[in-house]
Amino acid sequence: MAAASWSELPRDLLRLIANCLDTYTDEVRFACVCTSWRSILLTIGRSHPWCLLSPEETNEKYDKYNRLYEKYEHFYCLYEKKFHYLEVSNRFRGSSHGWLVSTDEDSPRIYLFSPFTKVQISLPPRYMFPDVRKFCEENELEPYDDGCIGTAFCVHRGFLEKVILSSSPSKANCMVAAICGRKCNYLAYCKLGDESWTCIVKGMMGYDDATFDHEQKLLYAVTFTNHVHVFDLFGSPKLIDTIEPPLSQIEGKLLNRYLVKTSMGLLQVQRHLSLQCEWEDQTYDCYQTSFFNLYMFEPSSLSWCKVGNIGENVLFLGQNSSISIASSCLHGYKGNQIYFIDRLLVFDMVRVRGERYDIGVYNLDSTSVQSLQRSDIKRYRSPTPIWYIHSPEDFFEQ
Repeated sequence: MAAASWSELPRDLLRLIANCLDTYTDEVRFACVCTSWRSILLTIGRSHPWCLLSPEETNEKYDKYNRLYEKYEHFYCLYEKKFHYLEVSNRFRGSSHGWLVSTDEDSPRIYLFSPFTKVQISLPPRYMFPDVRKFCEENELEPYDDGCIGTAFCVHRGFLEKVILSSSPSKANCMVAAICGRKCNYLAYCKLGDESWTCIVKGMMGYDDATFDHEQKLLYAVTFTNHVHVFDLFGSPKLIDTIEPPLSQIEGKLLNRYLVKTSMGLLQVQRHLSLQCEWEDQTYDCYQTSFFNLYMFEPSSLSWCKVGNIGENVLFLGQNSSISIASSCLHGYKGNQIYFIDRLLVFDMVRVRGERYDIGVYNLDSTSVQSLQRSDIKRYRSPTPIWYIHSPEDFFEQ
């Protein structure tokens, strides 16, 4: 009697097994058995949030491993409480739909990068933004064409604030939007294959975050004054609406703003910061998250309604694309919580921040903040750490 093939196991049984897997490593091993097992895994719809850190941001000692991981970035998994090591660019300006948005330190390149498959997709270079005259050496002056004097250091490291995707690059009509400029007062976008960035708006006011409505080809962007601008990107980009700030909002200068598409609708999230915090019995003058306010957009009245419960949604906020994931698609995460990490791109902040990150989870039920700071993650350096959210299809289908 011939032995049964692993690929011929009943699909219902394989699905039961796949649902019991709770780590990325187990899923990869499962999917590598055969194409039949892999196809089952791709139907599960599970996501894995990792925190992407640079090697110098940890205190791990590599000497005994002959510096094996020197060229690798550290992806920290909160659920597993362990690091995964993948070779990626040493500068990133966002993560979206399973891809990193990376830049080169010594060239004008901007590109999408898959940490698992090493696939790269080029975007228009930095000198193709309308405000940048040219890509020059860091000691040269006036790389901008907006009347402001600055050094090329700003273009190398501070010009791009955040880059987001409308969808996975594998889907048709994928668009890329960038918040840029020294005052974050500049929105630009491109389509894959474009040679230059198209200016959406310039000089109106600073922007904190943006999100796409891919189906309607709309871009929502929240300003420093909590207004939300709605742009139509079909044809020539244009501003089609301005949504007024929430009426019940709490005023504050130390504030980060996010726009998140959830199963409940569009959320505007306001992250309030305090200037002083305590760490290991010492007091530092540094920014620390105090609390969050959430507002749900009501399309019928073009207004915001304050909410205190987001059900099974789990938010991940930072330099990455702001994202909401159902807790049923995650292992070890509860709904109605917000995971957050630093947003600043400043590079010499050790003195201000006391060599620690503002990373934690906010529980909307108890309105409390739990720090996720670790003793082996405490050096503040470029680039800012971000959340990298991936799923099995990011590894196998790109």
